[in-house]
Amino acid sequence: MSGPLRFAFISILLLVPQVGIAQAPRPQPAPPAQPALDPVQAASKAAYERLDEAERKAIQNDLIWTGDFNGVAGGEYGRRTHDAMLAFERRSQGTPDGILTPAERAALKRDADAARLALRFALLTDQATGIRIGLPAAVLTQRVAVDNGVVYRRQDGAVSLQLTKLPPAQDFAELFERMRQDGPGRKVTYRLQRPDWFVVSGEEGARKFYTRLANGPDGVRGYTFRYPIDQAQTLDRIMIAIANTFEPFPGTDIAANPARVGAQPPVGQLAAPAAPALVRPSLGLTELRHAISGVSLGQGRVLTSAAALRSCESPSIAGQPLDPAGQAAGEAVILRAPQVNQPAVTLGASGAREAVFTLSFEEAAQRSVIVAAGRWQGNDNRVTSALQLGAGGAPVLDGQGRLVGLVRESPKATRMVAGTVAEASYPVIPTDSFRAALPASPPASHTQETAPRLVNQAAASLVEIRCARRI
Repeated sequence: MSGPLRFAFISILLLVPQVGIAQAPRPQPAPPAQPALDPVQAASKAAYERLDEAERKAIQNDLIWTGDFNGVAGGEYGRRTHDAMLAFERRSQGTPDGILTPAERAALKRDADAARLALRFALLTDQATGIRIGLPAAVLTQRVAVDNGVVYRRQDGAVSLQLTKLPPAQDFAELFERMRQDGPGRKVTYRLQRPDWFVVSGEEGARKFYTRLANGPDGVRGYTFRYPIDQAQTLDRIMIAIANTFEPFPGTDIAANPARVGAQPPVGQLAAPAAPALVRPSLGLTELRHAISGVSLGQGRVLTSAAALRSCESPSIAGQPLDPAGQAAGEAVILRAPQVNQPAVTLGASGAREAVFTLSFEEAAQRSVIVAAGRWQGNDNRVTSALQLGAGGAPVLDGQGRLVGLVRESPKATRMVAGTVAEASYPVIPTDSFRAALPASPPASHTQETAPRLVNQAAASLVEIRCARRI
């Protein structure tokens, strides 16, 4: 960023008070009467508003991913929400009445999850800026450090997500005034201002841009998403999905996005104090060399791969040594670890597992967790995913966050492409091969949560097993 825009970001701006003249209030005309809804839309509205807020937002969020809704997933019913449900029902050969039946709702969620998985869309907590935001990792494959932040971009650079962190603004309103102005090759087509955040969007040459900045005690944080105008039909929905996940100051209500689907606590609050603190897609991460992964079964038991454990000298959890023999469970092993009080993982049922997620640790010092989308390779019991060193024993989860397998061995090396860990094929121990040796697991409850959210919650069961030497 250069020229007037760069100056606008980094200047210390002075507030100029404005003096107004008091006037007697004038009587306000009565607001116009709202037109009555037709019976079909009235019934749709009544059914929609009977749902709880999280489910209303989830429906809108899923309709964004199916390409039927292009608004903010804030949960409020409106004409666009009604039309979006009708469009989905017609396309899926349902009854076009704007009332989603359980079968239609399940189909909507399935289609939306498939779209998210295809783009490897997952929540990212960016360490450089502190921003929490959704990232389409299949599109934005490169990570580049820049002044005041970081850029995630497509290989050709035409699509990018720039995250920015700046010092506190003395006059946030003046920053908005500067950002809303047109410039050479730049035309602003939309702007919205609130006391602690604003949005400016428009066109820069052959690309569209969408900028949102928020002001808080820790400074100004925000992002700009840029993409080619001629690809807007595909990328508009990604722009909306990103906007609906943006949290400039995670864990606070400062400049909170009203479209967030429920309150998603960080993994560190779900697990024991020694559990990981961040869940991130695998983009340009430091290799982990001194640990393998396991998963909690509850009651002080940890499940991992026997082959991975054999490669780990003097294994320990939270500083307490482990008996490397453990209890055999086929190619897996159950370790006794009374110090582990993390929630138990839910076992997955037999069935289709084509689209999966893997969980593993990034680096021991920061205890970050990598969430990587992957693909189960037919009947070969292998998974294609982006794994770091130390992923031996890492859980493989389905879209409901249920355990469907363990990575058999840790990668001997990782291949980096443009600073990104490349996908590779790894052997997996399927859950069905050791299910009989595991303690009984309660049946999974039915949920309408999205796949990334469920997988993030399942990350609370991930356990780090330290090794005395490099694996």
